[in-house]
Order: sequence, then structure tokens, then C-alpha cells
Amino acid sequence: VSRIMNDCTSTKEGKYIDYKITVWSNEGTSDVVNLLDTMSNVKYFNNLRIHDQNGNRLNINMPQNGDKSFNYTLPKLPKNGKYIVEYTSVISDDFTYSTYLNNQVSASSKDSEGNEIEAQTAVSLFYSVNVVSKNGVITDNDTIKWTVNINDDHLNIGGFTLTDYFNNEKLEKTVTLIKDSEKRTVT
Repeated sequence: VSRIMNDCTSTKEGKYIDYKITVWSNEGTSDVVNLLDTMSNVKYFNNLRIHDQNGNRLNINMPQNGDKSFNYTLPKLPKNGKYIVEYTSVISDDFTYSTYLNNQVSASSKDSEGNEIEAQTAVSLFYSVNVVSKNGVITDNDTIKWTVNINDDHLNIGGFTLTDYFNNEKLEKTVTLIKDSEKRTVT
């Protein structure tokens, strides 16, 4: 009985995640390989490329901006054959502080006896951003100068309210953002 298997690995750099998916079969497949990749919390895919075990690149159409999935029909796999799918996804700004980025991949085909074979895998990454940071410095006159940095990651935080407390007392400071994704420093 033939099997089809896949594996998905990822690396994260800023708002970009690089994925590498490997689909393989030791016995090969008797039919085309259907590959489906579905993600959450991404804006779009970049640099999508697929090549076989010999490094030959397959001609594919790129997903459209805004697509959260792609589906390709690949040629049948020879014995010990594999496809390597690599791409970069750009993380969406549609969340506040943190989110999980989920990637589900499935590959299906038929074995030499015509039976349906399928493999599925999933990767989940936790992504968080630094919306507010605060530090204090003791000045020459023994007071503390507090600095609050807002929106270092330039996210859309329009409508947010900053509230700060010191010794259980609410401190009032109005922060106005000119653009939703602007960074501000308040002292």
C-alpha cells in the first residue's frame, strides 16, 4: 500500500513567516497530487515556489493578495518522489496584541491500487506585538522620569485608550494618534 506524507516547518522574522512543506511518497502515486494549504491571520503569500526532488521548479500561478489558502494539482509522484513547497506569508494587522497563526496542509492522491491516500499536518505559531512599553529613569533631583512608548510595531491601534497607574492612582495623559499606525512616546 502506498502512502503519501507531508511535513510543514516554519521560521518567523518580524511580520513574515517562511514555510517549507514537503510532500513525499516512498512508493509513489498512481494519480496527481492535490495539495491544499489553508492559513489564518495572514494578509497574503509571497515568493511561492514548488520544486520536485531533482530541484526542477514547477510552473504555478501565485495566489491573489488576500487569499488565505491555495490549492494545486501536482503531477503524480514517482517512487521516492517528493515536492517541496516554500513561501513567505505576511502576518495580518487584524488583531490587537497577540494571535495564533494556524497553517493546515493536506495532500491527497491514489495508490497503485486506486485507493485514496491522504496526509494532513498543521502548524500553529503564537505571535505577539509590543503595543506599550514603559521605563523609568531617576533624575538628578531624585524624581523618576517615566517614558511610555506606544505602538513600536506601527499597528492599527486607532480608538485605543492609554491608562497608566502609579501607586494605585490613575494618571491622566491624553495621547492623540494622527494616524492609526503611528508610534508615539509620552513622558
